[in-house]
Amino acid sequence: MKPYHLLTILVYANWAEAVSTVIVIVGTVTITSSGAAPTANSTSYTNKAVFEKDILAAHNFYRAEHNATTLKWNDTSAKYASKWSARCEFEHSHGPTGENLVAGASNATTSVDVWGSERKSYNWGKPGFSEETGHFTQLVWTNTTSVGCGRTSCQGKGGTDGWYVVCEYWPPGNVVGDGNRYFKENVAKIIKGKLGDTVEGGVGSNGAGWDERRNIWSVLVVAAGVGMGVVL
Repeated sequence: MKPYHLLTILVYANWAEAVSTVIVIVGTVTITSSGAAPTANSTSYTNKAVFEKDILAAHNFYRAEHNATTLKWNDTSAKYASKWSARCEFEHSHGPTGENLVAGASNATTSVDVWGSERKSYNWGKPGFSEETGHFTQLVWTNTTSVGCGRTSCQGKGGTDGWYVVCEYWPPGNVVGDGNRYFKENVAKIIKGKLGDTVEGGVGSNGAGWDERRNIWSVLVVAAGVGMGVVL
């Protein structure tokens, strides 16, 4: 399946400062594959408390390796994410928060590993947004302080396979503009571990390569919402 792109631009006028804020939401749908072979208990999805604990811990695993502050759980964002996932529509909600989506991963931590594994493709020499790394940059975005996630067992409903996971981030990451200054400031280089580390594989793991993962199972992934930029 070839990627397709959705672009929505919303403009809000800030009359007090005479500036406009442009929010650009880009969605990219691709066929990719998950992280390591499934090992987590199925309650990672079926038990709400376990799901929240596992997915928050997985987020903070990657943030710690990139010198970002620990995220706190946001119940408001989680309720929004749960309502959106329940629709089983594999597309972005275009809401006010940053957003990562994934369907078909075996458990909560693998869902985050799918996003985190994109860091192997990120170029710190040329920081900025790309469709290949947008999940990762939102995942470790320094200015983001909270996350809330929801999940639904869609099992083909709405064309969405398996468990559908939606995560909402506040403040949103992937802020574009000003010569990619925001990416320079908010996407730090790895300070411990290796780029191939995964939550499922553990620290120091080189992880499975994309070809190896493809032989395990396939996961549909939608790119993160791109974010916000300020136009003077």
